[in-house]
Amino acid sequence: MKKKAQEEIVGFAIVLVIILIVGVVIIGFMLRQKPEVEQKNRQVSDLLNTIIVYSPGQCNGNQIKDLLIDVMKNKPDGSELCVIKSKEFLAGSSSSSNSEGELQKIMRATMGDFSSSSGYAGIFAYEIVFYYEKESGAETVEEYLFGSTLPKICSVSSDYFDSLQCSGDKTKNSDNCDCLEKNIKGKFKSIMGYTALPVINREDIQISLRFYYDS
Repeated sequence: MKKKAQEEIVGFAIVLVIILIVGVVIIGFMLRQKPEVEQKNRQVSDLLNTIIVYSPGQCNGNQIKDLLIDVMKNKPDGSELCVIKSKEFLAGSSSSSNSEGELQKIMRATMGDFSSSSGYAGIFAYEIVFYYEKESGAETVEEYLFGSTLPKICSVSSDYFDSLQCSGDKTKNSDNCDCLEKNIKGKFKSIMGYTALPVINREDIQISLRFYYDS
């Protein structure tokens, strides 16, 4: 009887040791992964914070964040802080053949540099979304800053655009976003960052930037 009790105690101790070992391995893996995830988000967030304080030409010294706040305060298009109204200057015009705005130009120039310097080689697409939270009765809803016609700004590199057989003119933002939605989301790795701009009341502008990469 005594021997059986000892065997049970030993068996129980072995089970405890196995559980402890598995727990230590899992915790160690999580601790190793956490800094990498934080670094990803921090890198993209730092880039966003750099972009919004950039002062483009023809805007009387106004920064990107000033133009975004102008669109929020003077919806839907903003006032003419630049040579044209803020929304069109930032995001281009969906009705114009020259649909590229200042944000697309900045992102096009930035994407390659970020890819080579961040350690995420093979970045081929981005999606930048501007939205704000709005109180609607008892609930809080999210609305896009640029409205339903241009809720976000996307770009897919021409090589991927062609290989994915996306239809339409690749210079148009809506076609790039459609290509991203149908062919890329959920199929490729991505990294994301956030920032926010305080505007009026609690309607802060939230900005998210996601890069897609293939490596």
